[in-house]
Amino acid sequence: GQVLIELVTHPFELKAGMSGTVISLIPDYGAVIEANGALVQGVWGNNRSDAGMLVNLMKAPDHELTLAQIDIALRGSVVLGGFCAQPDALKLASELPLRGLILSSIPASLVPLAVQLNMPILVLEGFGRIPLCTPAYKLLTTNEKRELAINAQPWNRFTGVRPEIIITLPVPQQVK
Repeated sequence: GQVLIELVTHPFELKAGMSGTVISLIPDYGAVIEANGALVQGVWGNNRSDAGMLVNLMKAPDHELTLAQIDIALRGSVVLGGFCAQPDALKLASELPLRGLILSSIPASLVPLAVQLNMPILVLEGFGRIPLCTPAYKLLTTNEKRELAINAQPWNRFTGVRPEIIITLPVPQQVK
């Protein structure tokens, strides 16, 4: 006269992609994470996301990323590279692999290649040879060696979702 039912659930790991404090859970969907930081939104992304330490290769807002600048020391980092017109530079960055690549701009002809690569590529300014705007350049270059989350999802005008970078910043100590 008894029916025993044992439900087996497997643990599910959901990576946040950034440092912060989980303040609430959304059943069957995810969690709300509270963090202090800076947000930089872009105009195009290749629909990948990751997190890592920011390494700056830019010497000026109009810097061009070349194949010669990419080496094994960059493995596992998110690289701020400026304008990139060399397909071989993108391929090598993906083969290392990088955790992500932040570019000020790329030629539209490189979009099909960028979509195929396994690392997130986020374009901040647009297509063509466009230098990085001064506020974004200052913010990103002064936060080198900090952890950041790169979400290179495509821009959706209808939902308001944009490709973005979140730089986690330390919480200032409050004086009592």
